Amino acid sequence: MKKRLSLVLLGLGLLLAACGPPATPDTATSTIPTSVPPVTSAPPTTSTALAEARRDQVQTVASNGARKTLPASSKIVLHVGEGIDVDTSGSALIKFADLLVVEVTRHGSLQLQEYHVDDESALVDLLQATGVLLGNFNPQKDINRRLSIDADFAQIEVTGTRFLIAHEENNPLLWVVALDAGSDDLRVTAGGATRGIVTGRALWVAPVGEPSAGIKVAPKIVEEWAAALLDGRDQPALGEVIWPQADVLAPTSSVSRLPEPGEPFEMNGVSLTLSPRGMNGNPGYGLNDCNGDGIDDIVMDQGMITFDFRNVLARVHSLDVTVRNYADPGSGVLRAFDPERDEIAHRLITAGPDEFEVLDLRSSDEGQIYHYATLSMTAGCFLGFSLTPPTAGSDAPPRSAVPLETLLAPEKITPETTPLSDLLAYAPTLVEGNKIECAYENIGKGSVTESAVLLIMLVNGERVSYGTISTPIAPGGSGWLRSQALELPAQFNASCLIDARDQVQESNEDNNQATALLTPSSGCPYPPDDLFAAAQQEMELGCAQSAAYGLTSSWQPFSQGAMLWRKDTNLIYVLVSSATVTPLIPPGQWQDFDNGWQSGMPEYSCPEAEALAEAGTPVHFGFGYLWCNDGYLQENVGDPTDDESGGERWYQPFSNGWAMHIGEWDDSIVVLRDDGIWVQMPR
Repeated sequence: MKKRLSLVLLGLGLLLAACGPPATPDTATSTIPTSVPPVTSAPPTTSTALAEARRDQVQTVASNGARKTLPASSKIVLHVGEGIDVDTSGSALIKFADLLVVEVTRHGSLQLQEYHVDDESALVDLLQATGVLLGNFNPQKDINRRLSIDADFAQIEVTGTRFLIAHEENNPLLWVVALDAGSDDLRVTAGGATRGIVTGRALWVAPVGEPSAGIKVAPKIVEEWAAALLDGRDQPALGEVIWPQADVLAPTSSVSRLPEPGEPFEMNGVSLTLSPRGMNGNPGYGLNDCNGDGIDDIVMDQGMITFDFRNVLARVHSLDVTVRNYADPGSGVLRAFDPERDEIAHRLITAGPDEFEVLDLRSSDEGQIYHYATLSMTAGCFLGFSLTPPTAGSDAPPRSAVPLETLLAPEKITPETTPLSDLLAYAPTLVEGNKIECAYENIGKGSVTESAVLLIMLVNGERVSYGTISTPIAPGGSGWLRSQALELPAQFNASCLIDARDQVQESNEDNNQATALLTPSSGCPYPPDDLFAAAQQEMELGCAQSAAYGLTSSWQPFSQGAMLWRKDTNLIYVLVSSATVTPLIPPGQWQDFDNGWQSGMPEYSCPEAEALAEAGTPVHFGFGYLWCNDGYLQENVGDPTDDESGGERWYQPFSNGWAMHIGEWDDSIVVLRDDGIWVQMPR
């Protein structure tokens, strides 16, 4: 937790010469004095202020950061860029001509950022005024006036009002209270948004987000709190005085449908979201009655629920979350975060498999508050939460979101009906948008109650999604569930798996899973064959132009490449892998040639080919004719390293080339692209 400095600033607008006489305060209702001990010397110019130490432990801070002790009752002129620091017991007054007097106390600091006053306008900018500031502008004088407070994470603009600003010491939270303010007198800007407040209203600002909605406060209570603070009496944080303790009980009965991951939903005024990433980037969520009370709860598999308490408009010091764990102890955790999203508390799940637990968090004695929380579970149920207020000034015991008597023991529930159901899972299909659809049917004689079945979708054995079948399944009843859009490989095994709860008894469980080999829709007329799917993706071959089939061909390896002949085209494809001379065909590229050899011609087309045959590596027929009659190509591809081999090879054409399986060549896939590039890839 980041420790926050608490600065106390008491400001009284004196607007005497420049702005007319001060407004007369209502002494019958205000407990804060309307005047402060006078500063006997006026500031010498309108660009300086006069500071006086009322007690010890006061330092002046020069614009270069140098510090100097200011003894009690002594005074000093402050220029723009200079400021005052006080310790816990220190106090100082700063006077800005006849415009404003502020009191700095309780471990605070103040820097003069800009200051100007004349007959037409009055302007004061204070930097890092982050404690308590009480100000009073005279609204009857018709001049342009503005007091600007630049706090840690908000800017407050004042044009005519009595107001108070308080920064909590143990929370990154800033309070702004309008004690007497019209609609345009007091405006707070944070997180790119500006909000105005009027008399009897307060709002808070945190480092994250916009100013809060206003809450109703009693100005007299705020004034009494400030008066006691300035009198040297210890006081709690202002939020503890004006912001009530949260008291919310939220079972999952308000969740009528399963929200989409990332879609916020409300439970008794608290905003919750099912995390799209969950614990491992691939969570599953569903609805199921986990405790037998007839209310659907939220089932999580590697899931995470986020809580946002900012709209509660109450102080959250405690959080209880009711869960049923399906995994080992320690496989889930509840975390709480402060207004700056820093973690300040957590509790691991200690319940064993199939056990219930109320995870409880209580803030420290320092008064830290919870603005956000997360619940992560490897496998389990979320049954609801409670924001539990203290009782008799002490922390309350954990409060379950559902009656304790509904938290059933993990014994299995046997249905009363004697006929048995038989749930059949059909093979999955792909629908538009790369979504998996799983269909099911009850082919038995018994019914299945609502929310008693989960339908799980797997891709290559990994769970990608699942959902609860929320309606009863009568005999002969059927339906389907569909996943969200998925990122899928070029080809994959998809499975639909029926997971029935304990109370569902089936006559046959062997048909609860069905698997199919699927290819995502790509707009192509044919899917790639299993042998060539990886090559299609890696080499960007485009759409398959037909199904794969056997093609008669011959292949022969050479020292610097290979030759390949296809019967359907009667062309010889020369594949070059390296070069020892200036190449006709660059390495890594291919070129096709007409097959000039015909039946009746000599088997060997040149003496060199005959010599190679005697050495055991013949080059003959069409390959030999081309090799003998093109000297440049002969130097390019080198000598043969083995005899040619012919036969039927698995082949598939694509829009940007073609691929062939050559078992004799290290059981590899050979790809020739239309742009002249070729590669040999492992099968």
